[in-house]
Amino acid sequence: MTLVQLVELIGNVLTQLDRILSDPALPSSNPDWQQLYAMRVQLDGKQKQLVGLSITLDDNSFTSLTSKIADADATLKQQIGDLAKVASTISTAAKIAALADQIISLAAAL
Repeated sequence: MTLVQLVELIGNVLTQLDRILSDPALPSSNPDWQQLYAMRVQLDGKQKQLVGLSITLDDNSFTSLTSKIADADATLKQQIGDLAKVASTISTAAKIAALADQIISLAAAL
């Protein structure tokens, strides 16, 4: 996965989170909604940081991290639409944000 593909994948995750957040069955007064929104804001910030990197990361660490993000994205897609799984969705979004942090740290070390 390239850096551009990673940024696009995170954009898709943000769109998926927006779909959940706009579901009338999950009101904004719900603590799960608030936590999911906080994760959405965090991921948006990570995406902006990744866009700013504008470097090529080809090493095994980058490949491993982006594979894990792709796996987490696949999990998130399975959880979307099932409001009973909001806690799992929050956990998956947090995992994606943490992996994005690792990529940002990897880039900073270069």
